[in-house]
Amino acid sequence: MSAIGIWTKSEVSGELKRDHARKMDWPYWADVARIPRKAGRKRIAFVGESAARGYFFDPEYTPAAALEELTGYEVLDLARTDLRLSAFEELLSKLPALEPDAIVLYAGNNWQLSMS
Repeated sequence: MSAIGIWTKSEVSGELKRDHARKMDWPYWADVARIPRKAGRKRIAFVGESAARGYFFDPEYTPAAALEELTGYEVLDLARTDLRLSAFEELLSKLPALEPDAIVLYAGNNWQLSMS
């Protein structure tokens, strides 16, 4: 895995950093500059679309931040506003590289079969 969402793997540190080539997409994702390599803490990958992003409340409130506060786990906010089904599937295929202990999927509330 070299990239997931707007983050690209750093060859030096092994962590994921926001890709400046994808800067136009940054507002659709969490305002997170980097995703570190997994440390000792349990990790949840939180994936979804605008509702999972906390649409209308982001960045002051996001469901991922609430989940992290409630569980004490590291929560990777991988929700994206306007996430299409095909991009969702691609994102899911890359999750094992992040070594999550759990995955929360919060999506599908505005998808139609004609959307891909």
